[in-house]
Amino acid sequence: MKNYKRSICSTCKHAPYCSLTTDMGNISSCSEYRHYLDDNTQPEYMVSEEMMGETVPRIPNKEPILS
Repeated sequence: MKNYKRSICSTCKHAPYCSLTTDMGNISSCSEYRHYLDDNTQPEYMVSEEMMGETVPRIPNKEPILS
């Protein structure tokens, strides 16, 4: 995936074969834009440190919240 500064083309799945423009350097909107992750059918999981079995160290707050 190419990196186009200030352009949505850098994240568009149609960019490799786009026929709408050849100058993809500064595109801010496009009728054919489709983010490359939009068709992701893989399940997404959020795993916390507690779920992994690791403990999060607690740092005691010794300063008063309200002065």
